[in-house]
Amino acid sequence: MRYLFLLPLAIIYLCLFSTIGKAQNTITSEVLDTVRTLSQSDTLAAKAYINFYETAPLDSMHLEMALLRAELIPDFDTRLADYDATIKKFGSAKNPSLRLRVYTHMGNVLLNKNRIDEAIKVYEKGIELSELEKPGKYTVGLNIGYSACLIRKSKFEEAITALTDMDKLALAIPDSNDLAIIYNHLAISHKYLGQFDSSLSNFSNALSVATSRRDSGSISKYLLNIGNVFISIKNFDEAKKYYSDGLAINKLIGNKQGEIKCFASIGTVFEQLKVPDSSSYYFKQALDLAQTTGNNRLINQLTGMLGSSYYYSNELGKAEKLLKTAVENESSPRTKAAFMQRLGLINMEFGKNVAAIQDFTAALAIGEAAGDVDIQHVCLEKLAMLSDRNGDYKQAYRYKVQEQIFSDSLCNVNIAKLSTDFDKKYELGKKENENLLLERDLAAESLRARNFKILGILSLALLLACIKWIRSLNKT
Repeated sequence: MRYLFLLPLAIIYLCLFSTIGKAQNTITSEVLDTVRTLSQSDTLAAKAYINFYETAPLDSMHLEMALLRAELIPDFDTRLADYDATIKKFGSAKNPSLRLRVYTHMGNVLLNKNRIDEAIKVYEKGIELSELEKPGKYTVGLNIGYSACLIRKSKFEEAITALTDMDKLALAIPDSNDLAIIYNHLAISHKYLGQFDSSLSNFSNALSVATSRRDSGSISKYLLNIGNVFISIKNFDEAKKYYSDGLAINKLIGNKQGEIKCFASIGTVFEQLKVPDSSSYYFKQALDLAQTTGNNRLINQLTGMLGSSYYYSNELGKAEKLLKTAVENESSPRTKAAFMQRLGLINMEFGKNVAAIQDFTAALAIGEAAGDVDIQHVCLEKLAMLSDRNGDYKQAYRYKVQEQIFSDSLCNVNIAKLSTDFDKKYELGKKENENLLLERDLAAESLRARNFKILGILSLALLLACIKWIRSLNKT
């Protein structure tokens, strides 16, 4: 009994030890910063540090630690398995919305690795879970990533549907760039659907958001995108204006990639306007700048574009040299086919029919493999012409028959497109007429109500006058 006074001290000691242990095993922002620093220089130390906090409470800090751990795993499939384990682990957490963060992160990683089908499945799981929670930033992030996947799969209408009402949710997220990204994705989808007015409207909204955030990089990107829409609708003056504004901003902030894109885009404007000397000047500026970046793919594409420009300015020797280099180094099948067609045209100009046939035959094979009707149509037309020049009339006839089939196919596609455009214009005109008739009806109704009001006032005035007159008669 004489040691009974030590019992409260023992309880205090145990509580204090437990608190200190908990504090030592609690993840803070400083702990996360330490892990980030270690992961840059000593991954083993970073992993050991993370493992020490494995038993920490399942909160947002623990989640960030789990995501950092996944980023340290070099094998991509093992990293995905770690994400799955984290999702299961946080399935028992009090805050289930933390799982949405993992789905968003995992989907973004898959999207960046171009594993689109897998990314779509992850985003869909996350979106399904988000519907059970109060909509927030993870809901927006998941739908943005999902729409990016759908755009890559050319499912533009589905991408627009995925982003419905997301702008309203994004407005409630402080200091976020999500709203601009939503407008950007909507604009891209509308552009590919041929809905250029909607595309311009959404790109302009994205530009306004970027301007309000003073985000120069995004401002230059959206200026370029708006210029691309004006190129699509053949408004070259407006396109050149937006490209020039984007070029000025990129020069100001020292964004070489942006400068290159703007130079190349201005070159494309002059190419469309059939001013090859100016086009060659801007493509040359873009190529010279690209050569300082070491981006070989970009350098090669610009080499081909400059070669094509020289072809239009009738500098065939320069064009042939550059296009041969571009064809040898190009990895994109469609771009390679386009350069080979230019080479074929140059060889036709030089009278090298055999070389031209080889160029167009190779381009035709690429077009067939890619299922590109336009490439096949152009190549068949030129091959028929070249076979005829060489006196191979049987082969020329075969090419001509195939070319006619593609001409009919393209004609049908154009007719369908024109029909769709006319239907859209008719529906738009019908709606405008309905609105005009409604406005007229409202104006007529307003005029009628005004006339009734005036008539009522006049009737009242006449009644009062009559009463006054009758009173005066009675007095008399």
